[in-house]
Amino acid sequence: MNSTLKSSYTSLSTTPKTGQTPLPKPNGKPIIDDNFSDNNNNWNLFQASGYGAAIQQHTLVMSEGNGKIFLEHVPGAQSLTDFRADMTYTHLQNNNQAYVGLLFRRQTLPGDQSFRGYELKIAADTGQYAIKKVVDPPANHAPGEVNAVVNLASGSLDKMLQPGAPIQASLIVSGTSMTLYVNGALVTSCDDSSSTDPYTTGSVSLLLQNGTDGTPARVAFSHFALYDTGNSTPSI
Repeated sequence: MNSTLKSSYTSLSTTPKTGQTPLPKPNGKPIIDDNFSDNNNNWNLFQASGYGAAIQQHTLVMSEGNGKIFLEHVPGAQSLTDFRADMTYTHLQNNNQAYVGLLFRRQTLPGDQSFRGYELKIAADTGQYAIKKVVDPPANHAPGEVNAVVNLASGSLDKMLQPGAPIQASLIVSGTSMTLYVNGALVTSCDDSSSTDPYTTGSVSLLLQNGTDGTPARVAFSHFALYDTGNSTPSI
Protein backbone atom coordinates (compact mmCIF):
# COMPACT_ATOMS: atom_id res chain seq x y z
CA MET A 1 0.00 0.00 0.00
CA ASN A 2 1.49 3.31 -1.14
CA SER A 3 0.50 6.43 0.75
CA THR A 4 1.94 9.97 0.76
CA LEU A 5 2.32 11.65 4.15
CA LYS A 6 1.74 15.35 4.68
CA SER A 7 3.67 16.25 7.83
CA SER A 8 3.50 18.80 10.65
CA TYR A 9 5.87 18.36 13.56
CA THR A 10 5.58 18.85 17.33
CA SER A 11 8.64 18.01 19.38
CA LEU A 12 8.21 16.14 22.64
CA SER A 13 10.61 15.12 25.40
CA THR A 14 12.94 12.22 24.64
CA THR A 15 15.21 10.13 26.85
CA PRO A 16 18.83 10.80 25.86
CA LYS A 17 20.71 8.19 23.89
CA THR A 18 22.64 5.70 26.02
CA GLY A 19 24.79 3.48 23.85
CA GLN A 20 26.14 1.54 26.84
CA THR A 21 22.84 -0.29 27.48
CA PRO A 22 22.96 -3.66 25.70
CA LEU A 23 20.07 -5.16 23.81
CA PRO A 24 18.18 -7.59 26.07
CA LYS A 25 17.31 -11.11 24.97
CA PRO A 26 13.88 -11.47 23.39
CA ASN A 27 10.95 -12.86 25.32
CA GLY A 28 7.30 -13.44 24.58
CA LYS A 29 5.53 -15.54 21.97
CA PRO A 30 7.22 -15.51 18.54
CA ILE A 31 4.67 -14.54 15.90
CA ILE A 32 7.20 -14.82 13.09
CA ASP A 33 10.94 -15.57 12.90
CA ASP A 34 11.97 -15.58 9.25
CA ASN A 35 15.30 -15.94 7.44
CA PHE A 36 13.52 -15.91 4.06
CA SER A 37 14.68 -19.26 2.75
CA ASP A 38 11.15 -19.61 1.33
CA ASN A 39 7.75 -17.96 1.60
CA ASN A 40 6.14 -20.35 4.06
CA ASN A 41 5.09 -17.32 6.13
CA ASN A 42 3.04 -15.96 3.21
CA TRP A 43 4.50 -12.51 2.71
CA ASN A 44 2.69 -10.45 0.08
CA LEU A 45 5.03 -10.85 -2.89
CA PHE A 46 4.26 -8.83 -6.03
CA GLN A 47 5.66 -6.40 -8.58
CA ALA A 48 3.66 -3.29 -9.45
CA SER A 49 4.42 0.00 -11.15
CA GLY A 50 7.53 1.32 -9.40
CA TYR A 51 7.39 -0.84 -6.26
CA GLY A 52 7.14 -4.42 -5.07
CA ALA A 53 8.42 -7.23 -2.86
CA ALA A 54 10.19 -10.51 -3.68
CA ILE A 55 12.14 -13.23 -1.90
CA GLN A 56 15.58 -13.53 -3.50
CA GLN A 57 18.65 -15.42 -2.24
CA HIS A 58 17.37 -15.77 1.34
CA THR A 59 16.28 -12.13 1.59
CA LEU A 60 13.02 -10.23 1.36
CA VAL A 61 13.72 -7.45 -1.15
CA MET A 62 11.48 -4.38 -1.07
CA SER A 63 11.73 -1.67 -3.74
CA GLU A 64 10.08 1.74 -4.03
CA GLY A 65 10.55 4.19 -6.91
CA ASN A 66 7.48 6.40 -6.70
CA GLY A 67 8.65 8.80 -4.00
CA LYS A 68 6.12 7.39 -1.56
CA ILE A 69 5.92 5.00 1.38
CA PHE A 70 5.67 1.28 0.67
CA LEU A 71 4.20 -0.85 3.47
CA GLU A 72 4.62 -4.63 3.60
CA HIS A 73 2.28 -6.15 6.18
CA VAL A 74 3.93 -8.60 8.58
CA PRO A 75 2.05 -11.92 8.36
CA GLY A 76 0.19 -12.72 11.57
CA ALA A 77 0.62 -9.21 12.99
CA GLN A 78 -2.91 -7.97 12.54
CA SER A 79 -3.63 -6.75 16.08
CA LEU A 80 -0.77 -6.34 18.58
CA THR A 81 -0.46 -4.41 21.81
CA ASP A 82 3.06 -4.84 23.24
CA PHE A 83 5.75 -6.40 21.06
CA ARG A 84 9.39 -6.62 20.10
CA ALA A 85 10.58 -6.50 16.49
CA ASP A 86 14.10 -7.52 15.41
CA MET A 87 15.24 -6.92 11.83
CA THR A 88 18.47 -7.20 9.89
CA TYR A 89 18.61 -5.42 6.57
CA THR A 90 20.98 -4.05 3.95
CA HIS A 91 20.41 -1.10 1.66
CA LEU A 92 21.00 -2.05 -1.97
CA GLN A 93 21.60 1.52 -3.15
CA ASN A 94 24.37 3.66 -1.71
CA ASN A 95 24.13 7.45 -1.45
CA ASN A 96 20.34 7.32 -1.37
CA GLN A 97 18.47 9.14 1.38
CA ALA A 98 15.89 6.38 1.82
CA TYR A 99 14.25 5.33 5.09
CA VAL A 100 13.60 1.83 6.43
CA GLY A 101 11.53 1.01 9.48
CA LEU A 102 8.13 -0.02 10.77
CA LEU A 103 4.58 1.21 10.85
CA PHE A 104 3.04 -0.20 14.01
CA ARG A 105 -0.19 -0.11 15.99
CA ARG A 106 -1.78 0.91 12.72
CA GLN A 107 -5.44 1.77 12.91
CA THR A 108 -7.57 0.52 10.02
CA LEU A 109 -9.73 3.30 8.63
CA PRO A 110 -12.59 3.04 6.14
CA GLY A 111 -12.56 4.87 2.85
CA ASP A 112 -9.31 6.30 1.52
CA GLN A 113 -5.73 5.17 2.14
CA SER A 114 -5.14 7.36 5.18
CA PHE A 115 -4.07 5.72 8.41
CA ARG A 116 -3.19 6.35 12.01
CA GLY A 117 -0.39 4.69 13.96
CA TYR A 118 3.29 5.00 14.84
CA GLU A 119 6.31 5.10 12.52
CA LEU A 120 9.92 4.14 13.05
CA LYS A 121 12.27 5.41 10.32
CA ILE A 122 16.06 5.08 9.99
CA ALA A 123 17.90 6.88 7.16
CA ALA A 124 20.22 4.88 4.93
CA ASP A 125 23.13 7.31 4.63
CA THR A 126 22.98 9.82 7.47
CA GLY A 127 21.96 7.53 10.33
CA GLN A 128 19.14 9.88 11.26
CA TYR A 129 16.21 8.22 13.01
CA ALA A 130 12.73 9.20 14.10
CA ILE A 131 9.78 7.71 15.97
CA LYS A 132 6.58 9.51 15.00
CA LYS A 133 2.88 9.38 15.66
CA VAL A 134 0.64 9.68 12.60
CA VAL A 135 -2.60 11.46 13.44
CA ASP A 136 -5.52 13.15 11.70
CA PRO A 137 -4.70 16.44 9.97
CA PRO A 138 -5.81 19.75 11.52
CA ALA A 139 -9.27 21.07 10.79
CA ASN A 140 -7.92 23.66 8.32
CA HIS A 141 -5.75 21.17 6.43
CA ALA A 142 -4.94 21.54 2.75
CA PRO A 143 -6.99 19.59 0.16
CA GLY A 144 -5.67 16.04 -0.16
CA GLU A 145 -3.80 16.14 3.16
CA VAL A 146 -4.68 12.90 4.93
CA ASN A 147 -2.18 12.76 7.81
CA ALA A 148 -0.22 14.91 10.22
CA VAL A 149 2.77 13.79 12.28
CA VAL A 150 3.83 14.27 15.90
CA ASN A 151 7.55 13.80 16.52
CA LEU A 152 8.14 11.60 19.59
CA ALA A 153 11.90 11.07 19.21
CA SER A 154 14.54 11.96 16.62
CA GLY A 155 18.28 12.33 16.25
CA SER A 156 21.38 10.77 14.70
CA LEU A 157 23.12 7.51 15.57
CA ASP A 158 26.37 7.80 17.51
CA LYS A 159 28.10 5.62 14.91
CA MET A 160 27.56 6.24 11.22
CA LEU A 161 26.11 3.40 9.19
CA GLN A 162 28.60 1.83 6.80
CA PRO A 163 27.51 1.68 3.13
CA GLY A 164 26.52 -1.84 2.15
CA ALA A 165 26.83 -3.21 5.70
CA PRO A 166 23.92 -5.06 7.37
CA ILE A 167 22.00 -3.05 9.94
CA GLN A 168 20.40 -4.69 12.97
CA ALA A 169 17.51 -2.74 14.48
CA SER A 170 15.23 -3.70 17.36
CA LEU A 171 12.13 -1.90 18.57
CA ILE A 172 10.54 -2.76 21.93
CA VAL A 173 7.04 -1.36 22.50
CA SER A 174 5.39 -1.58 25.93
CA GLY A 175 2.35 0.52 26.76
CA THR A 176 3.14 4.06 25.66
CA SER A 177 6.91 3.44 25.83
CA MET A 178 9.04 2.74 22.72
CA THR A 179 12.74 1.81 22.82
CA LEU A 180 15.05 1.59 19.81
CA TYR A 181 18.31 -0.34 19.56
CA VAL A 182 20.61 -0.29 16.52
CA ASN A 183 23.46 -2.77 16.10
CA GLY A 184 22.97 -3.95 19.67
CA ALA A 185 23.20 -0.54 21.36
CA LEU A 186 20.44 1.58 22.88
CA VAL A 187 19.65 4.58 20.69
CA THR A 188 16.62 6.19 22.30
CA SER A 189 13.56 5.61 24.45
CA CYS A 190 10.47 7.77 24.27
CA ASP A 191 6.92 7.90 25.57
CA ASP A 192 3.74 9.00 23.85
CA SER A 193 2.57 11.80 26.13
CA SER A 194 1.12 13.82 23.25
CA SER A 195 -2.18 15.67 23.40
CA THR A 196 -4.04 12.94 21.47
CA ASP A 197 -4.87 9.55 22.97
CA PRO A 198 -2.16 6.91 22.46
CA TYR A 199 -2.77 4.02 20.11
CA THR A 200 -2.91 0.81 22.12
CA THR A 201 -3.13 -1.88 19.44
CA GLY A 202 -2.95 -2.38 15.69
CA SER A 203 -1.13 -4.10 12.87
CA VAL A 204 2.63 -4.07 12.07
CA SER A 205 4.18 -3.47 8.65
CA LEU A 206 7.69 -3.09 7.26
CA LEU A 207 8.22 0.39 5.85
CA LEU A 208 10.35 1.65 2.96
CA GLN A 209 10.31 5.30 1.92
CA ASN A 210 12.07 6.52 -1.19
CA GLY A 211 14.62 9.33 -0.93
CA THR A 212 14.28 12.85 -2.27
CA ASP A 213 16.92 12.49 -5.02
CA GLY A 214 14.69 10.43 -7.29
CA THR A 215 16.79 7.26 -6.98
CA PRO A 216 14.60 4.17 -6.42
CA ALA A 217 15.07 2.69 -2.95
CA ARG A 218 15.81 -1.01 -2.50
CA VAL A 219 16.40 -2.89 0.74
CA ALA A 220 17.04 -6.57 1.50
CA PHE A 221 15.87 -8.02 4.81
CA SER A 222 17.89 -11.11 5.76
CA HIS A 223 16.05 -11.65 9.06
CA PHE A 224 12.86 -10.47 10.71
CA ALA A 225 11.40 -11.62 14.03
CA LEU A 226 8.34 -10.37 15.88
CA TYR A 227 7.45 -11.31 19.47
CA ASP A 228 4.11 -10.75 21.16
CA THR A 229 5.02 -9.50 24.65
CA GLY A 230 1.56 -8.31 25.72
CA ASN A 231 -2.05 -9.33 25.77
CA SER A 232 -2.80 -9.15 22.06
CA THR A 233 -6.01 -10.30 20.46
CA PRO A 234 -5.82 -13.28 18.10
CA SER A 235 -4.24 -12.44 14.74
CA ILE A 236 -5.60 -13.41 11.36
